[in-house]
Amino acid sequence: MPPNRCLVNGYEMDWESIVVNLITNATWALEDKPADERKIKVFLHDQGDEWQIQFADSGIGLEAGTAEFIFRPGFSTKRNSHGEHVGTGMGLFIVRSFVEEHTKGRITAISSGSMGGASFSIHLPKATPPLTKISTQ
Repeated sequence: MPPNRCLVNGYEMDWESIVVNLITNATWALEDKPADERKIKVFLHDQGDEWQIQFADSGIGLEAGTAEFIFRPGFSTKRNSHGEHVGTGMGLFIVRSFVEEHTKGRITAISSGSMGGASFSIHLPKATPPLTKISTQ
């Protein structure tokens, strides 16, 4: 974690939704791994005029060729034990919409990241602290 404050635009509830979505997806991807191999790591890097959040897991990764499609509404790679699609395919679409539309940031996915599973990189412009009104009474 950087030693200074990390200010970004957005509501706390929206950021909570992003983190919950990424953790939920990672947890699903880790289900078949032995407990001692289940890992999720989140990194926050100061990139000058922006913050970079990297979210990685040691799960099964994304199916080959799907990294560019997973942010589309209704697209899902999750399947149950019968091979049937599960979920709505809306989670990562909502995440990308928030990151791009509300923070003017960007998000990318890597099918097999540094930990072997999926990896997401979110780049966000730094926000400035709100101005404080000074009373001149």
